[in-house]
Amino acid sequence: MKVTSFLYDMTYSPSAPVINFKLVADHELELVALVDSGADATMIPINFLREINAPYVKRQRMRGVTGVAQQVNLYLVTIQISVHRLPAIRVIATTPGNEVILGRDVLNHLIVMLNGLAGVTEIEI
Repeated sequence: MKVTSFLYDMTYSPSAPVINFKLVADHELELVALVDSGADATMIPINFLREINAPYVKRQRMRGVTGVAQQVNLYLVTIQISVHRLPAIRVIATTPGNEVILGRDVLNHLIVMLNGLAGVTEIEI
């Protein structure tokens, strides 16, 4: 097995685990995502999904941390971390911006170690 390491992002307070990955559909983008084991789903700003021409899947209800339900749009993408490809991931489109949240829909396919003392996220592939 191969281990890929990513340094925590020190711009967050406290510092936060992030990983670099490729977002793939008709085109691909290299992005950085916040690792959020409390998020059920991966959330990606709509501007990135449009840039790679990700196909729209459907509209669905989502309940956020506040308990309020809202309608969200789902898109189909491939997520590639190092050499590991996760095809057919349905992600939630968020408002335009830069913050990508990598949720358990992706994390559950990986072995992830958050080493807060060293400020390193390790993905075993």
